[in-house]
Amino acid sequence: MKRIIIVILFVFFSLKAYGSNILFIAPLEGSLSNYADDVYNGINLFLKGSVNLAEVDSGENIRAALSKYKPEIVVGPFLNNNVRKVVKMMCNKPVYVILPFSKDTDNCSNVFFFGYDPIQAVKEIANSICESSISNIAVFYSYNRLNMVEKNEFLKDLGICGKYASVISGVPTFFNLMDQFVKDTFSVEKIKGFSGLTEGKIFNYNLHLDALVIFAPSDVFSHLLDVIDYYDINPGVVYGTDSVVNENIIGLSERILKHVKMVVPYYMCSNLKISKDFLRSYRHSYYKNPTQFSALGYDIGDIISWILSKGSIKGFDDKYLTEGHLLFFDDKRRAVFNYDIIGYKEIEKCRNQILSR
Repeated sequence: MKRIIIVILFVFFSLKAYGSNILFIAPLEGSLSNYADDVYNGINLFLKGSVNLAEVDSGENIRAALSKYKPEIVVGPFLNNNVRKVVKMMCNKPVYVILPFSKDTDNCSNVFFFGYDPIQAVKEIANSICESSISNIAVFYSYNRLNMVEKNEFLKDLGICGKYASVISGVPTFFNLMDQFVKDTFSVEKIKGFSGLTEGKIFNYNLHLDALVIFAPSDVFSHLLDVIDYYDINPGVVYGTDSVVNENIIGLSERILKHVKMVVPYYMCSNLKISKDFLRSYRHSYYKNPTQFSALGYDIGDIISWILSKGSIKGFDDKYLTEGHLLFFDDKRRAVFNYDIIGYKEIEKCRNQILSR
């Protein structure tokens, strides 16, 4: 009898899953379409066709799409103005809405944010420095909106533990100005009387750091470190956020890489079984490496599967996922993560894997 009940339950949940409509609302055209493709691929990879997964471009009539598909779960949209539309229509209705990028500001019991939170990553860096003996700190940042917010949040969190940054400086927008910026900031001087090629020291500098924290896009982060390396500067521990192990990072010298610690939303070379299985499956299915957005989609697929089998998102916490360790959903229904903090050994491991392909 017990065996029969188990079979009936299995068939019930299988039929429920196959009959479920999941609506993915995203920018399917334009500059953000690559991100949408990656998220969709990740979701689809986890669910393996077990649901009706429909895509709708966020530029279309969203109200009509919701009426047509009558979804049990909505993933997206990405951008603030579309999120406001969907949340206004779906707030507190019996439909789960999972937002992967833009957070909503309404207090809706059915709307959850599940994505990379750069401010959480900033807090991890601040906590790491606060718990260390590091004292002489510099903060470099790009002038875009996100990096400015990251810089401000970091300085605020640093101040809570009684530490401060002795140097706070924006980095140039144009790469051809980076050389002069580094020379001016670190007070770099060429050693007098030096001539010819040698392995000896060529430059002196006057700014000596325990830690350099950089809030900048990946290409700026890498170029800045390349220039610092050229002048043989010891920057202490270098912290960065939202960087990925890509060609820019693995192209840096071993000397400078040994200083780097990055908080990453997806570490492709993780030893966790879920990460290795995901990487292998993604490469097999799409013939390319996944991105952090593919990993995000894969984890959202995990949430969808959980909701459909359990009838609720309740209990989906304290899990190791491809994007890190999900701790819990806070009182605003936003996912709180511990992201991976990787250093030279992890970067070198990933570099060897990338170059060997």
